[in-house]
Amino acid sequence: MERSNKLIFWMVILLCLVIIIIGVFKIDSLNKKVEEQGENNTVSSESEVDLEVMSDNYKREVSNIIREYLLKNERAEDDFLNREEQAQQTIDKLIDLTLTKEFKDLHLKLIIALNSIQEGYVAMQIQPTEDVKNKIGQGFFELDQLFVEYPWLNN
Repeated sequence: MERSNKLIFWMVILLCLVIIIIGVFKIDSLNKKVEEQGENNTVSSESEVDLEVMSDNYKREVSNIIREYLLKNERAEDDFLNREEQAQQTIDKLIDLTLTKEFKDLHLKLIIALNSIQEGYVAMQIQPTEDVKNKIGQGFFELDQLFVEYPWLNN
């Protein structure tokens, strides 16, 4: 039984890493598109407005996604499977967003923090230890740091 738990744990870790890699590639391809637009120097006032609208939409959507995650996470109490699923769903929602170059670093930091939390919840289902609790705490600490750096996240 121990061996199957370890196999499940490593499969979940591998799945998380694949999701992060896909997110990074998605962000990178969007950045290349944004850079190509900048190289053309054909930025009109209309495209500036589009970037501003995209930026505002991104802020609103990320704020809503994070708020929803925190509420659901709080309600889940000691149900680590539910908490792990909520973290994964939140990561998936973030990966699906369209973002501007301005939010690339924030986006990646959010996904990394949530991935740390999610991995901690997976480990809590297998073998709860103080190190696992610290991993979850570190993920939430990273989220808190982002709330300070980007106050609109917590609105």
